[in-house]
Amino acid sequence: MSLQWSTVESLKPLLEPEIAVCIPLRSKPVKTWLRELGIGFESQKGWRLTDEQAKAVGAAALKTVGALSWSAFGQDKPQSRMQSLAISSQEKRFGASPRSGRVSIRAAQGKPLLLDGQRLFLAPDVSHEINARVDAARFAGHDSALVVENLESFYSLPDFWSADWAAAHMLQNPLVVWRGGGDQAIGASQVFCEMLGLPVFAFFDVDPAGLALARAWTGFVDFVAPSTAVLEALMQSHGRADLYSQQSVSAGLSKFIDGPPEWMRVRALVEKWGKGLPQEIFS
Repeated sequence: MSLQWSTVESLKPLLEPEIAVCIPLRSKPVKTWLRELGIGFESQKGWRLTDEQAKAVGAAALKTVGALSWSAFGQDKPQSRMQSLAISSQEKRFGASPRSGRVSIRAAQGKPLLLDGQRLFLAPDVSHEINARVDAARFAGHDSALVVENLESFYSLPDFWSADWAAAHMLQNPLVVWRGGGDQAIGASQVFCEMLGLPVFAFFDVDPAGLALARAWTGFVDFVAPSTAVLEALMQSHGRADLYSQQSVSAGLSKFIDGPPEWMRVRALVEKWGKGLPQEIFS
């Protein structure tokens, strides 16, 4: 089994001068790889290794990635595509995906995209992929950012200004931002929102994980969801108890005692029903 650079970085503590003998690993590929190596064993707190085993794992990680330089060995991780290709033809091994620092944005339904002070009315399905750090200021004419968790919902936005949604009084002309995933890093959208400096509304899954992710987002103002009547009906017909049971503890929602009004309203409904709703059901 081979490992990508981003995966191997979770093993970096094994190569530090003071080696921890219990490494908290959440990556399934790394766990599978360690089992294949037959080194150490898994405990409730993480993967337990002796000092010698830890050194062996570090050496094996470097070998399987095929890297010639790594910051843990006193050198720098490749930063650009050209640097990666100079080391290996498989550039994704080094996390240098051309899309890693980019973010997808679009206008809300029926609203103009505000770019460099210009009002652009585009086709409903048009989106743009931009540099998260360089281009943020160009869209500062919008009054807020609406971060959408799932890609399908990003492309098929509901009409937030209809009678079935509680967002009409909150949203004027938000810039719609996809949260990211895959080779378009989630961190890029967070950086973009921070640099944009606008209030952030969240259109996420209506479940414990979605609520917790939204509440922790920098600049978060409130949650966007359908009216209580619509949510109640959908919970009855399409609510998923498995989402709630799987996430009620692991999502970390309990650490948030309070929040903005709409977020609290949706949270109360989720806890009342003991179910969750994926946001695609609203599109």
